Amino acid sequence: MPKKNPIRPLGFRVLLKEVEAESESGGILLPDDAKDSGDLLRAEVLAVGDAVGSEDEKIKISVGDKVFLRGFSGDKVKLNGDEFLIAKSTDIVAVIG
Repeated sequence: MPKKNPIRPLGFRVLLKEVEAESESGGILLPDDAKDSGDLLRAEVLAVGDAVGSEDEKIKISVGDKVFLRGFSGDKVKLNGDEFLIAKSTDIVAVIG
């Protein structure tokens, strides 16, 4: 049974968990300077607010999606020893895969 998320984002916000880039052949390759500069973060969507994906919003994001989002966006939150990121869905620039 999946672990329930302790945080429920509101409105157009999403709950994310930052993930390390996978080393695999194929996929999207970023130059080393882009990885180090903080321009993009790679994260997994853990939960979405009730307005995400509504008719008012053109962005369609689902729980489990792996995404790139703008670096320095959102708010980092620590809860029960885990670190999460709460960001606006519009800060997500691409879905991976």
